[in-house]
Amino acid sequence: MMGMGSRLRALRKENGWTIEITAQKLKLGISTYAGYEEERRTPSVPVLIKLSQLFGVSTDYLLGLTKERDIKRLEYDVSLYLTKSGLHWDGVPLTEEELRPIRNVLKLIAERKSRHL
Repeated sequence: MMGMGSRLRALRKENGWTIEITAQKLKLGISTYAGYEEERRTPSVPVLIKLSQLFGVSTDYLLGLTKERDIKRLEYDVSLYLTKSGLHWDGVPLTEEELRPIRNVLKLIAERKSRHL
């Protein structure tokens, strides 16, 4: 999986921005932002949030915790949400084995509903 620096670089290039322009948009020094892309520096939580907002992706995406860029889709699509690691129910950790039947039941419900639309 791509590291944060690679993801930042790819997002910046997709927008057609230089390192200088990106740093300016974030109100950061050029060497500071370049350090994030080169993975010599780690952004603080407030900067991570700014990066997320600037590029329109989730902080989980920037941190490499998910491949899903779309914040809203990750937040509201249960099929994606249930692929996250470390899920729990009221503080009780759930294993992959325990989540599998939950995913299967929800998939079945969605398939039945889609046939009746």
